[in-house]
Amino acid sequence: MIVASLIATMGFQATLSSPGGFWQQDIAHVNSFGTNSVTIFAGNSISADKHLHQYKRFMIGNTVGFISSLSVILLLISGLPYKRKVFMWILMVIMWIAISAMAYTYSMSVKSSILASQNELKGLFSRLQLELIFGWIVLMAFFNLMHTIRLISHGIRRWGSKLRVFM
Repeated sequence: MIVASLIATMGFQATLSSPGGFWQQDIAHVNSFGTNSVTIFAGNSISADKHLHQYKRFMIGNTVGFISSLSVILLLISGLPYKRKVFMWILMVIMWIAISAMAYTYSMSVKSSILASQNELKGLFSRLQLELIFGWIVLMAFFNLMHTIRLISHGIRRWGSKLRVFM
């Protein structure tokens, strides 16, 4: 519950303090007709205006982490019978999703910061990011596989004896 609350807080705060910050004032430019037109509005995210694709990925990861952590909180306070292995497995998988989404969100916010900096950092970070994401996926897949095998073997032990009675 504490970790899920912390992740929900992180997701909420990441939305309120966007990577790169927010524009402090409207910025107008003169178009070809000689009239001023406002293209940037105060309060808009700088990352969204400058690197829309990265910002979308950041917000998707942040939203997935936020919603999955809220789901864990809701399941825990709703009286979920957490002594049952299946429910604990579901909670564990949702927490893995939340933690993975927050790691991805962190990665996207760092990438947004690097996009505004020097070019040699961009290539290094892209390679490092790919390697870390691949390693994280392998680690999560391994843990998920091991816990799924444990859950299935527990179900077979528990329900196997009951099924033999009917045969």
